[in-house]
Amino acid sequence: MYYTFYEYTSYYLSHAEYLFLNQNKLAILIDNYILEHLKDNLNINQLSTKFNFHRTTFCNLSKKFYGVGIMQHVRQLRIQKAKQYLSDTDLHIYEIAELVGIPDYNYFTKIFKKEANCTPKEFRENSIKLPL
Repeated sequence: MYYTFYEYTSYYLSHAEYLFLNQNKLAILIDNYILEHLKDNLNINQLSTKFNFHRTTFCNLSKKFYGVGIMQHVRQLRIQKAKQYLSDTDLHIYEIAELVGIPDYNYFTKIFKKEANCTPKEFRENSIKLPL
């Protein structure tokens, strides 16, 4: 069977859109799972098993979705959530570190500074607290 260029292009584009939408859904599902389990000790094997992927496939997908490896993405989400806590609460920094799954205060400060270009204390001091 021969397809015209238009038929082939239409078929390809419809499937490409389907794949794109499903990849976006998967990325959102992964993000939601990570955010719900930030406090847990997440690792590549656990995440790849949860989403029924071989470890290598899962790592490749995460780089495609997020532009970084999955554990770097987990760290980014943890720091994002920590920023939220620092801005919106008066919790101690060590409490926030535990809430986002980084119970080692020194390590938390180190990776926070690497991601945010300031310490958690500096971030909090520069945050504007809005009244609830």
